[in-house]
Amino acid sequence: MTDDNTVKIIEADALQHYVKLLSPERDESLQREAAHGLWLLSFRCKDEIMKEPGCYDGQLQSINQSKKERF
Repeated sequence: MTDDNTVKIIEADALQHYVKLLSPERDESLQREAAHGLWLLSFRCKDEIMKEPGCYDGQLQSINQSKKERF
């Protein structure tokens, strides 16, 4: 993911799609890929990710919690 692509993803308002992929109803592999994509985006666009409704405050924390409960 290049810096130009990162900016285009943010400008296209695509973060909401990452949030949808993080939902518990989605397959774990999709959640993992979405989390990885957000991680890559966070190097350049952390503030935008933190502001996206349901992203950091909801979905990522619930994924972390569910993984802890399994182990």
